[in-house]
Amino acid sequence: MTALGLKLLASVFMLIDHIGYCFYGPMILRIIGRLAFPIYVFQMTEGYRRTSNRLRYAVRLAIFGLISQVPFSLMIEGVPMQWNLNVMFTLLIGYLAIWLLETLKHRAGLLALGIGIVLGVQIFFNRTTARRGSCLRLLSTICTPAADSRNPKGSFAAIGIRARSC
Repeated sequence: MTALGLKLLASVFMLIDHIGYCFYGPMILRIIGRLAFPIYVFQMTEGYRRTSNRLRYAVRLAIFGLISQVPFSLMIEGVPMQWNLNVMFTLLIGYLAIWLLETLKHRAGLLALGIGIVLGVQIFFNRTTARRGSCLRLLSTICTPAADSRNPKGSFAAIGIRARSC
């Protein structure tokens, strides 16, 4: 399946989830909707691997996170803004974690510091955002090493294994 096909499929799954959430639909709608998140994580790790400008990619994630925060807050809490961040910020944090660990991977002392920073951010966001945040950071750090030029499908397999336990 192409990247566009995966994005469209994930969008349909997410729409089904939101319909189930907003209209108190049957739980099966929420379960189907949960299939979107691993696809988005896969797309984010592929984006990290393929982008020519990592900073610009991170800025785009942040901009889309800001644009979608008000509608997200209205849907979840009924108010224009709240602290519970939307999934775009979750993806941004995972992206930044990958970038940090990738940058420090050949420096043992700094890598330990980077892992500490990623874990600290994870603990902070576990207390302030939805549970999907910790799943993403674990997924993205597990998936990115698997997605190399020798094994381009490895990241999707790693996502499938980890997503079931989230």
